[in-house]
Amino acid sequence: MTLKSIIKSVVAVTILSGFGTIVTVSAAESPDRNNSLSSKATQAPTVTAAEIKGSFWDLPYLKKAYFDSSPTDIKDGIAVGELGAHSGNKDMIVKLAQEFADGKHGDYDSLLIAHRGKLLFESYYKRGRINMPHPQASATKSYTSLALGRAIQLGYLTMADLDKPLVSFLGDLDPTKFVHGAEKITLINALTMTTGIRISDEHREEIKKNPSQLKGQGEVQVLLEHSAPITKESQTFRYGMGPQLVMQVIDAVVPGTAKDFIRKELLSKMGITNYRWKTAVSGMPESGWGVSMTSRDMVKWGTLAMNKGKWQGEQLIPQAYIAKATSRVLYPGDEEVHGGGKDVSNQGYGYLWWGVDMKYGNKSYFSTSAQGGGDQYIILVKELDLMVVFTGHNRNASPKQIVAERIIPAFVLFSVSSIAHDTIQHAIDNPARPETDRKLDAVRKPAELLKFVGTSEGDVVLEMLSAGGYYAEILSKAVGSKGKVDAHNNADYKAYLKDKLVKRLAVDGRMENVTELVAEVNEMELEAGKYDSIYLVQRFHDFWDVADGGTKFNVERTLAQFHKALKVDGTIAIVDHAAADGAPLSVGHTLHRIAKDAVIAELAKGGFVLEAEADFLANAEDDGSEPSRGTTNRMVLKFKKK
Repeated sequence: MTLKSIIKSVVAVTILSGFGTIVTVSAAESPDRNNSLSSKATQAPTVTAAEIKGSFWDLPYLKKAYFDSSPTDIKDGIAVGELGAHSGNKDMIVKLAQEFADGKHGDYDSLLIAHRGKLLFESYYKRGRINMPHPQASATKSYTSLALGRAIQLGYLTMADLDKPLVSFLGDLDPTKFVHGAEKITLINALTMTTGIRISDEHREEIKKNPSQLKGQGEVQVLLEHSAPITKESQTFRYGMGPQLVMQVIDAVVPGTAKDFIRKELLSKMGITNYRWKTAVSGMPESGWGVSMTSRDMVKWGTLAMNKGKWQGEQLIPQAYIAKATSRVLYPGDEEVHGGGKDVSNQGYGYLWWGVDMKYGNKSYFSTSAQGGGDQYIILVKELDLMVVFTGHNRNASPKQIVAERIIPAFVLFSVSSIAHDTIQHAIDNPARPETDRKLDAVRKPAELLKFVGTSEGDVVLEMLSAGGYYAEILSKAVGSKGKVDAHNNADYKAYLKDKLVKRLAVDGRMENVTELVAEVNEMELEAGKYDSIYLVQRFHDFWDVADGGTKFNVERTLAQFHKALKVDGTIAIVDHAAADGAPLSVGHTLHRIAKDAVIAELAKGGFVLEAEADFLANAEDDGSEPSRGTTNRMVLKFKKK
């Protein structure tokens, strides 16, 4: 029996396996295939309040497909960017979108693409609507897995518990009635669908006659009474049995119910409110099917997995759990690779997540996916920081092959790293830069700094206490004509440097996208959600550069302004002369330095978390005990909002 035929047989069974029948569209419902794309001049298609309460399957097909290569920021927690400007080949993706609109790849309802944490492309077809939850089918299994991970993060379970007998978590069972070997089923067996539970057709029919016995943990009791004996030979991959056992454990170990736990601890955390989650015959939330999510909310689930269990700086799921869940714990084989094709191979399975290799050119990229019948996919290519979301109502389509053959090339050939590198190097090589600036490049290494921060074309940047504008001029070219740089100075800096920045800005055409922002630090009012990044280069120690050991600037107020002014995924970059760890903040005055642990602590108070650090400005010969002079040991830190 092939893997596909196994899955088809599982789909037909609703009580035990938790799957529903996949609905398809008849030829009579098909629209005119000569469809064209609607540009961003129109709004993304929506449903009415009445339609949103109805069935997804009753929605009429869109008269015209919709795409947006610069998705709108609708304040839903998803960072957005522009395809082609931030990364990716716009022409290649738009061509694919037109093919989707023409029905050349089947019946898709949406295609969304995110790269490096930003949603760059959003499109809807047929029954796709931006605010209509779409049936997820078996992608639900991956959500169930992440719910278990959340329980581990909060301490209701541990990673070690995954190897324990599943029945040890369920107190309402009668083990005297279990079949032989039931105690061998661990949580990992449930997560990898290797439980060994085998229910005959005869027993299935008996169970269907009395569904009341499946209420609560009765579902597990029935399964372990009616299964064939659990043996080493039977505990092999069998698609279908497992997610409902995971949900049973969640319900048993968390406070309250699994339903409330998932809503409060996962969905609400990610701002997911417009969804449907059906209830199984057991009374638990469905675990293998029965969930509907909007395409944008699918992006949120994918972001959580891509970011190693973090959502907007908060660790919702342990990194170790995410690593195992999205890896290949076992290999069911390539006999039937769901959604695959000639460039997709090495199919594996993690904790209710699938994994395959996608080949482009001479290189293979590992991808992991949440996926469900009808082509509901969240595909993550972690090496490229690339996420692709599909929804549809297809049979036998090939979304993974589409990603391998059409989408990966659009981001490999025109990757953001190469674009950013070329743009940044162009900014460094800009012939208009003064020679005095160029002589500083070897010590300051601005190219390495901008690449580390991730500054790219179209970004809006604030440089705090810009002084003479060395970095402001480089940033000006790096963000390009679509970007903007605010170069801040206060009165003291302007006077000390004799308006050097103003003189730079006075040269026609040289820094047209740079504005000098003049304000005292303690009086500064920044616009909410404006900046992609804020740079403080050798300036943070100045906050404590006063003789009495106090603060020169109000640190708490300034960081609050930064927090307000940064976009959801915005970055603070701090470069400064390093003092020895544990050094008091008063060394900001005596040594013109600051300790790294002090920077991290102060930023944490302001609502930021350290995301990364770099050592390209390190100097091991400088121990931080003397006043900063010459080529010091400098820290390079990147922070995100918590």
